[in-house]
Amino acid sequence: MSISDLPVLTAGFPTFHPFSRLPPELRILIWHAALPEIDPPAMSPYQAGCWRPVPVTESEQEDTFHLASVEMELHHELLDPIRVKTPLTAVSHEARSVAIEWALKQGIEVQFHEGRQGLIFLRTFDPMRDVIWFGQDSLEAFAKECWGVHALANDPRQTLTVPIDTGSFAISERVLMEDASLNFVLDAIHCFSGDTVMYVIAGEHPSFDIIHGNCAKAQPRWEIDDSQKAKALAWNRHKKRFDVKSPNCGREILHALCYNRVLEASQMVSELPSPSGGERTTAFEIRPVYAVRL
Repeated sequence: MSISDLPVLTAGFPTFHPFSRLPPELRILIWHAALPEIDPPAMSPYQAGCWRPVPVTESEQEDTFHLASVEMELHHELLDPIRVKTPLTAVSHEARSVAIEWALKQGIEVQFHEGRQGLIFLRTFDPMRDVIWFGQDSLEAFAKECWGVHALANDPRQTLTVPIDTGSFAISERVLMEDASLNFVLDAIHCFSGDTVMYVIAGEHPSFDIIHGNCAKAQPRWEIDDSQKAKALAWNRHKKRFDVKSPNCGREILHALCYNRVLEASQMVSELPSPSGGERTTAFEIRPVYAVRL
């Protein structure tokens, strides 16, 4: 039995009486073993206004390009922070101290929440780990921003959008069923430059509060539930098409009509040029999943 097994073995008991008699060093090791090495991926809702002009040097300001155009880039740190669940804080003072130490080393912010009268843990959105959630309304705003239409940009010059390197985003299965919304999805995908996963949320989709940066509030935590291992579509850069990934494992979680719509959307995506204008050479997956609130 390893140390990491102890929290699991004792979880079913109201009180593990011998625990307090263990040496402090061993108790600390057990608390640390109950914490993850890194906080798992989670979702953050997209909101308009997360784009900022790309800084230019003094010499670049006189370039013909910069005299006529302004580049806008997505700032992920402006998305709502992600709430980190830390059950250890409710166990004991010793466990809470270990959890706080772990959080600070991870760059997680520890705040006192007035409404909950307790500590909450928040971290900034990680574009290579976390998932941007696009609701029905925010998807349209994002798609327009991807093509240079920025409502908050007060500049007479032409607005250009810098390709996005975010790793993954999520939409509801219902979005794919509407032609207008599907077009917004295609407009958004066109601007993703790196390896990307598009999650299609089946069933209940995430519900977030509108907090507009209000530090007194905290978004609920929603995560991707990929335990069903449903069929995914992966871009084959050599054959220039989407192939079904692992067709013999898992089960289908989308109803037939929606899955056919996913296939139709994948064909449209395959015809999109990359942000640089050439053929897509990066990895792209369309993966049906569930969302779970923690």
